[in-house]
Amino acid sequence: MKIPLWRRIINIVLIFVCFAILVFSLQNSIIFHPYKLSAPPELPKSTGLNWEHHVFKNDKGNNISAVFVRHQNSTESASLPVILFSHGNAGNVTHRFGKMLIIASLPVDIFAFDYRGFGFSEGSPSVEGTINDGLSTLKFLKEKFGIDSDKVILYGESIGTGVSVSLAQRIGWKIAGLVLESGFSSLKARAAVKIPVIGPLILTQNYPSDTLLKEYNGPLLVIHSKADDVNPFSDGEVLFNVCPSKSKYLAAFEKYGHNDPMSEDPGYTKAWSEFLKVLSSS
Repeated sequence: MKIPLWRRIINIVLIFVCFAILVFSLQNSIIFHPYKLSAPPELPKSTGLNWEHHVFKNDKGNNISAVFVRHQNSTESASLPVILFSHGNAGNVTHRFGKMLIIASLPVDIFAFDYRGFGFSEGSPSVEGTINDGLSTLKFLKEKFGIDSDKVILYGESIGTGVSVSLAQRIGWKIAGLVLESGFSSLKARAAVKIPVIGPLILTQNYPSDTLLKEYNGPLLVIHSKADDVNPFSDGEVLFNVCPSKSKYLAAFEKYGHNDPMSEDPGYTKAWSEFLKVLSSS
């Protein structure tokens, strides 16, 4: 028996609606893939560096776990810029220890925090939650160490670029500089690629970096590989081009996929080093 056209259309619409509801209800699980820790992270030992674990509260009263990498010479370290590291949407801070060690070979200290629900941090992640965790981290740096946001370089990796840009905008761009690695133009734009048509329509959360960066006039470094298979190089170009800053730099790499160790390329630390020189002279 042939199914009437009207019934087939209704069935298609029902399938579409059910799929949209499912994606809507699971969007946090689709966006974030945390790796939990049952105990504080085991910290590396590095010559000339102190690795410290810190715990503080976020806006919801959750414990947020973070790692501070500081140069051991306390006099020198007090004068160094601090990088606030917002990591990607999977794993936790421990999976970035290798990259942090490479960046810490430069004259900077690094404060890397785990979003709620990641690593040893409590709670469940969401877009707004990651931004609020960043605000709580800046508050902790100020209250515990006397570090003002205008002495902090906000550094985001992958989804962390969205966190860093949104965080900078929330505090009126009062930062020392902004570094965006392997980022995307906006979360809704990525959703449109991953789930065509309905993705951006049902996504209630967004990191609108391409819109927010139009307001930023401070130092900017965009790091991106032309072989990125998750966030295309064109997204990095969008972030670079929409920013009106006259102190912006694009470090383009050729061969690295999204999860490849781009930080091990000599050009990576060179890009960071040149950017830091610009900050120190401004």
